[in-house]
Amino acid sequence: MHLIQSPAKQGYVWFRQGLWLFKRNPMGFLMLIFLYLLVVQLSMLIPIVGVVVVLTLAPGIFAGLMDGCRDTILGERVRPLTLVSAFRKHGGQAARRLLDLGLLHTTLVMVLSLVATSLIDVQALVPMVLQQQEPTIEGIRQLYFALGVGLVLYTPVVMLIWFSPLLIIWEGIPPGKALFFSWIACWRNRGAFLAYLSIWAVCLIALPLFIESLLQALDVSDVGSLVLIPYTVVMTAIMYCSVYASWKSCFQEAVADHVEDADGVVNQVDAASGPGGQGGGDQDPPAPPGAG
Repeated sequence: MHLIQSPAKQGYVWFRQGLWLFKRNPMGFLMLIFLYLLVVQLSMLIPIVGVVVVLTLAPGIFAGLMDGCRDTILGERVRPLTLVSAFRKHGGQAARRLLDLGLLHTTLVMVLSLVATSLIDVQALVPMVLQQQEPTIEGIRQLYFALGVGLVLYTPVVMLIWFSPLLIIWEGIPPGKALFFSWIACWRNRGAFLAYLSIWAVCLIALPLFIESLLQALDVSDVGSLVLIPYTVVMTAIMYCSVYASWKSCFQEAVADHVEDADGVVNQVDAASGPGGQGGGDQDPPAPPGAG
């Protein structure tokens, strides 16, 4: 496994490659996302414990989604159990390490949540967020402040966790080293990640807000959920596919040169990242075999 530094414009390539990968198996990826959302919703029925369970299992489920991306490229079938494949097919040691990582993730989120609530005026946010009351100037100010605090506090956690589950299951690296390498990879590719996250901020935040405002202006806000919920689910699936593209761009796997399916799809994806997997900048995502 070798760490690679990609140019800033590679963040846009990750987005396009995620879209390409999603189009190879849209029903499989949507199935995994729906199952994940179902698990989250059922877990939330149990106060506190449900939150802890979701946070603890999150790294392992994320790794399962990445297994689904790899299976799709290899031409293998994505099944419902793919969602938990990271706990099943990579050995008991990897499963234990994923749970250890999940417990650390849960602890960090809980601690940071306590810090955030001590800095934010929650009482000013409750009427606007939970009770759907008209926003006040103070409420809007506190909302932006809360978003800023959350961004500052949680960004380091995201950097630590981003690649850690994949380093554990695919490279056999212990959690401590996986966290370190994930942080270094994100930091060294910070330009690409800034471009990448900016694109997803537009797709998942700015665009839905624009659509919602447009529907309200047209006095058809009742159909908003019919438009935004499917859109959000599809874009979430594409986002997970693009995370796999970021992995392929930032790390050159030791086994990558020895894995190829019958159609050469793996080599096409590697080639899309440039010579040696170092990032091809503005190249288009690879086309499926025979599409040319």
